[in-house]
Amino acid sequence: MTRLLIILIVLVSINITAQDNCEESKLNVSANADLVSRYIWRGMEFGENTPHFQPYLSLGYNLSEAVSFSLGAWGSYGFTGIYNESDLSATILYSTEKSGSFSIGLSDYFYPYLGMEYSNYKKEGEGAHTMEIAFNYYGTECMPIHILVSNNILNTPKDEKSFYAELGYTFNVKDATLSLFAGGATGISSWHLIPDTGFKIINAGITAAKSLTINDNLSIPVSVSWIMNPYLKTTYLVGKVTIF
Repeated sequence: MTRLLIILIVLVSINITAQDNCEESKLNVSANADLVSRYIWRGMEFGENTPHFQPYLSLGYNLSEAVSFSLGAWGSYGFTGIYNESDLSATILYSTEKSGSFSIGLSDYFYPYLGMEYSNYKKEGEGAHTMEIAFNYYGTECMPIHILVSNNILNTPKDEKSFYAELGYTFNVKDATLSLFAGGATGISSWHLIPDTGFKIINAGITAAKSLTINDNLSIPVSVSWIMNPYLKTTYLVGKVTIF
């Protein structure tokens, strides 16, 4: 994963040099950072019950009008300084107007606070990295659904499972965007905090998102999510502000 990121950075440098001779660059770069009141992922809380700073960097390349490839780096850093996470991803996206968008992605989860060496790629729960492959479908404007199916391919403990599936639906109410979602995972799974066998619903809720207009040149994206984990019998209310 690290080598892929280095290769794309080199391609970005080459493309920037050649942009003067091109009408439009096929490469794109995006960066943003969020502040969240709590770090909740798939109905589970991470990071010592504290707000988190979550930066993100993406380098993409348009292979054609319908197909694009991107590499991403994402992190989460708790305000107490105890928890930190640094992930990498690679994604291929295929988009159509009539059928929606399909993607397949590979994610590499790494947790520096555990004190394990970055070069440790051992298996069965003994490595520093957990790798996951995920399939996403994003529907059209007429059918704005989202389907996620994922499974770990590296570092799942022996005799455990890591399958996860989620269904979402998005719609607008005045100037706000509402997203309903529900997801579940298969146990036994320490990855999803399920000590029992079978498929369990662990992540359900609603997110309301909108942009707060400060002036004609500045608006700030904000959102609030109510999240329930029926299996753990708990709920969360999470606020998020996108800094840039």
